[in-house]
Amino acid sequence: PQSRCSLAMALCHNESSSLELKETCGTCITETQHHERNAEVEQGGMLFIVHPAVVCPNMAYHFMKLGDSFYPKGGSMLEMGSGCGAIAVHAAVSGVKRVLAIDFVPAAPACIRENAQLYRVDDKVEGRLSDVFAAVRPDEKFDVIFWNYPFLLDGIPRRRSVLPDEECGIEANGQQPLKIYCREAKQFLEPDGKVFVSYSKTAGDWEGFLAIMQETGWTAHEFWDLSQDGPQVQLYELRPEIQLDIPAQSERSQSPLQSRVMTAFSAVLSSTAGVCIVSQSGINASLRRDCLKSPFATSVVSFTIGFLAMTILALLQRPGIPRKKDINDTLREIPWYAYLGSCLGPIYVTTAILLVEQLGFAAFQLSVNCGQLTTSLVIDATGFLGVSQRKPTTLRCLGLLGLAVGASLTLNFDNSHLEWWRVVLYCLVAACAGSAFPVQAILNAILAKHVCSPFRATSMSFLGGTILIAIVACLFTFAGYAVEFDMQKAQAWMFTGGLCGMTSVFAHIVGIPRLGAAAFTCIFIASQVVAAMIFDAFGAFELEPRQTEVRRVLGALLAVGCAILYQLRK
Repeated sequence: PQSRCSLAMALCHNESSSLELKETCGTCITETQHHERNAEVEQGGMLFIVHPAVVCPNMAYHFMKLGDSFYPKGGSMLEMGSGCGAIAVHAAVSGVKRVLAIDFVPAAPACIRENAQLYRVDDKVEGRLSDVFAAVRPDEKFDVIFWNYPFLLDGIPRRRSVLPDEECGIEANGQQPLKIYCREAKQFLEPDGKVFVSYSKTAGDWEGFLAIMQETGWTAHEFWDLSQDGPQVQLYELRPEIQLDIPAQSERSQSPLQSRVMTAFSAVLSSTAGVCIVSQSGINASLRRDCLKSPFATSVVSFTIGFLAMTILALLQRPGIPRKKDINDTLREIPWYAYLGSCLGPIYVTTAILLVEQLGFAAFQLSVNCGQLTTSLVIDATGFLGVSQRKPTTLRCLGLLGLAVGASLTLNFDNSHLEWWRVVLYCLVAACAGSAFPVQAILNAILAKHVCSPFRATSMSFLGGTILIAIVACLFTFAGYAVEFDMQKAQAWMFTGGLCGMTSVFAHIVGIPRLGAAAFTCIFIASQVVAAMIFDAFGAFELEPRQTEVRRVLGALLAVGCAILYQLRK
């Protein structure tokens, strides 16, 4: 499916649309749909010959205007679906040293060669018959790979029986050509090469486009919006998606039984992570109440133990930084903001120590979840720090609203010793603390890309958090807030808060690649809510027990259901 002018083809099926065709596409060929002889087309002030059966370029001049922005002058370029070679020839004329223009239409290579000869760049431009990358040699590498991907316009009624073959394939097999393009482009890129693709949010299958980006590990960053010039098309630069996971490289070699066992193990890990994150709050609160008397000193102990445990895991995994890189060079390449993840962990831990006694486990944890999912929604909508941009859906908004209602139902104003406004304020503070989770995950993922291991990145984050919270504790001590130690009541379990936090992180790193983010998150939140309700009912970790009322149970169930709804896709 290499059609460059699906808009032009669509309009040409209707004679009354000829005026609209000229206004939308600029200069077009005289022989519109099925020209039987060579035609001449003007694009960007250049005249191109279009052979019969070769699709006419109707949007090439929009990309020609951007040539200086994305042409690799002095380098190499691959253009997918080149048609008559208009963009390829223009790139060579503009200074690109070598251009491979490929198309799946048999007549296209000869047409590309003729246009290259016309502008005396036939030594730089090669036309080749290929279905996506099928005819590209493994040793061929390019600085830029570009595809003006074709799309169907929903607003123009057309019968598939009258569409040319190259357009009929656009929607076939779930945009399979685009999947192949995204999946295989990396192996044909130079080390610092770039991948571009054009697409339409309004005319194409935008949800399908985003799903393909996620499936193939890319994020689409808008490079230029062509709708400023008329067509509702955007040019996107594809960048590797930020992920915090361990690739399941051996999954294909596993037997069905092994695969089921690993999936079950990952499900257990996700539920364990939920229980651990709730337990960490109670354990640290108990340590602060009975021993250390300071939330900051308690956070230092928790982070120190978590750092030591995660460092052991990182040493056991032993992923090597590439030998061609010096360790100092690696650290210098890490963007400064990637280290800020260390600042976010202490916010949640300290907030939990202060507020879990005030709100109870269920209300505190659901407030944290509200902040976490709200921030995730904003991050997805804005494409923050390279995350795949996804517009908010009705299901996600309803899920988030229902989660907030469920959290409010778990509050116990009647039996609380706090004024109602303090309870609301504490819930908002807990939600703000929860908003740190998704941001921290992104920053740690950026760190993991540079240090070649999510365990190593998390260990560095724990270390930074330990140092930061220790500095804060020292400042409070110097300001006159002396830390009181009473170790007579200390018990061994009171020092396991850091291990609980480490276990939760480990479960995320191992479990998400196996279960998927949606399934893992659903089990994770559900196990948090169940554990929190049980802890509240029995007064776990010597905290005040809270009555298990029908209202609170219904609120917990509503929260779990809405968390699942939040993860659903259309």
